[in-house]
Amino acid sequence: MKTTQEKIDVMQAQIAVMQALANGEDIECQISPNGTWDLWRIETEPSWDWSKFNYRIARKPKLRPWKPEEVPVGGVLKKKNTSFVYHYNVDLNNGVTWFTSPSGETRILSIGELVDSFVVSTDHGKTWLPCGVME
Repeated sequence: MKTTQEKIDVMQAQIAVMQALANGEDIECQISPNGTWDLWRIETEPSWDWSKFNYRIARKPKLRPWKPEEVPVGGVLKKKNTSFVYHYNVDLNNGVTWFTSPSGETRILSIGELVDSFVVSTDHGKTWLPCGVME
């Protein structure tokens, strides 16, 4: 049996989810039709039946830096909001990237530094993607 404080904690969590929806955030729900919980899905009009559904504020994907082995081979880098394209190489042992700028200058960055400042293309500049993995 839950203590009064545990019941209050549950209610506060439920209120936080409801308030998030009222503030325009996405809500996810999960149902257990056969005693096992389904995958989370976006719910635009929740019934707020907490006995049959679990609800939560939708998780926002986060961009994390590549691991050295995840860096695309044969791609080119571009600094965000510029048109300068850079060719790069990766040192798998040290997790650093070095690239040559259009002026011939060589720069060295950690893979983590690429996330904030660069985008990558593996199709010769037709499409540009973030330098990292969405999780």
